[in-house]
Amino acid sequence: LFISAFAVCAAITKVAAGMLADRVDQHWLLVAATAFMIAAQLLLWLFPNYHALLIASCLAGTSLGFALPTAAGLIAAGFGSEAFGAAMGWTYALTLAFAILASRFIGAVFDRTHSYAPAFMTFLVLTGCVLVTMLLFAPKDRKRAAG
Repeated sequence: LFISAFAVCAAITKVAAGMLADRVDQHWLLVAATAFMIAAQLLLWLFPNYHALLIASCLAGTSLGFALPTAAGLIAAGFGSEAFGAAMGWTYALTLAFAILASRFIGAVFDRTHSYAPAFMTFLVLTGCVLVTMLLFAPKDRKRAAG
């Protein structure tokens, strides 16, 4: 059920993010993705029960749905069609490496503490730092910058 909820939310959000990408600055779509992931991590840390896990799965799927198409659009805009494949390949290779390290970290934390809470708190703090950084370096309003 959790994987299905994640996948359905991600699929719906990917379509919505694609439609919003033409109307909203993509930076703010990534901010939304990060905020949804923070909400998911907060639920997992504060309420480790079945219902919270289901809601967190939906929130994480929504986060992924916002992040993947938006990141691809930003990579395409930043690197151009000539280097798009290489840039996407390196991006997802690094993402995979971090996912493997995160899995190892979670296992080590559980082995030492017999709880996942410290790992969830660590990821919550890291994701919060990402959100703060994104907000601090938000692009200037294009209308104001042009005027």
